[in-house]
Amino acid sequence: MYPAEPLPTPRRARRNLIVGGIALAVAAVLFVTAVPLGIRGRGVAHLEVVAEPPAHAVSTDGDEPTGPIELRTAPVARTTSSTTATVELVGESAPRARLVAFRDGTRVGAGERIELDQHDAARGVDVLVEPREGAADDEWDGSVTVRLTVSQGFLPDTDEIDLTLPSS
Repeated sequence: MYPAEPLPTPRRARRNLIVGGIALAVAAVLFVTAVPLGIRGRGVAHLEVVAEPPAHAVSTDGDEPTGPIELRTAPVARTTSSTTATVELVGESAPRARLVAFRDGTRVGAGERIELDQHDAARGVDVLVEPREGAADDEWDGSVTVRLTVSQGFLPDTDEIDLTLPSS
């Protein structure tokens, strides 16, 4: 037979209770943050180039293509009522370009930012990126960064794509 284990002293019992409480708190924090990170908000934001300006559309000096670059946001498979997404131009060159969204079959100029609701995020949207009138100058090489941010819980997921826009 095994000898009986001695009862812990009140001091040791209090210490075990404190250590157990701390371990429980750490486990709760990890669960609250790790589960949403593992299930939601990872890998759902995706931008892809659908069409670049056609090669036959050339500028007045005849050597660079002109026209917008078309992007598409990938559909988000699992959305909730709180799912939102934003397509925006970021960085120093953001004011030199603009986004154009398609709403009900028509082009709508949206400036530097487009807000998408749950339904837009779920089906994916097409967005044009084009230089603003008069934005081209000797200091700007046409580069711009487009960022897609999808929010579905604690942490948003982002995807960025760097583009070089043709001169206007």
